[in-house]
Amino acid sequence: MKAPAGKIVLKCRKVIGGIAEGEALVSKMPLMGWGNVDSQHGYTTERNHPLYEVPYKGKVLVFTEPRGSGGFGYDPLFYCPALGLTFGEAGADRKFSLSHRGQALRAMLAAL
Repeated sequence: MKAPAGKIVLKCRKVIGGIAEGEALVSKMPLMGWGNVDSQHGYTTERNHPLYEVPYKGKVLVFTEPRGSGGFGYDPLFYCPALGLTFGEAGADRKFSLSHRGQALRAMLAAL
């Protein structure tokens, strides 16, 4: 497929369905997660990230080096400092040890 004049077409793996159009915000560095987003202004609050305080509204986030292939679609894009890996690189047992669902299940089992 040839791109129309003035347009760049990206061939990539999408995380969620649909069609996206907008300026690309490109980063080699994964995010630490949606919890580090200022929802009022729409940008990451990770001070050492190249996209720190760059607004996302109307943009398409492009991560050129997602790491890992395990887990949910977003997992290769989110870095977990406690593991030193993206969630896509971590196995299910390691993610379960940190997840709020895993913590809740362990507390429930201990109470039984």
